[in-house]
Amino acid sequence: MSEALMYIAVSGSLFILFLAFFSWEEKRGKRMFASGFRTYLDKIVVWVADKCIGAYQYMIRHIIQLSWYYSLHAFLKTCLMFTATIYHAIESLLRQNRQKAKLIRAERRKDSILGQIADHKESIQLTDQEKAKLKAKSIER
Repeated sequence: MSEALMYIAVSGSLFILFLAFFSWEEKRGKRMFASGFRTYLDKIVVWVADKCIGAYQYMIRHIIQLSWYYSLHAFLKTCLMFTATIYHAIESLLRQNRQKAKLIRAERRKDSILGQIADHKESIQLTDQEKAKLKAKSIER
């Protein structure tokens, strides 16, 4: 336990010393030691950070855009299926209505005067034997 506290104390002290040293360097406006190497390391850190941020932003933008398109696709597919279901239901109703209209039209034709004439003509139509007798009778005269 005391060893862990010692590590914490040493790390905290070094952090405070580095913080004080870097703030002193910032006030002076130039670095005190290994300025070329530290500038090179700064450039590498900035380059890596820029690449990581760019990749992170690209992935986030790409993932959000893809999920948006997939969500929109699923919504449009659902709308299309709903519209197709309604279309088929209306088409079925139209077919039923057309059949009912045909039946009503056929019944109305039967009930019209022409239908009655056709029914009467069919009911009083002569049989083949009656036709033959009538023909023979007319030939005899």
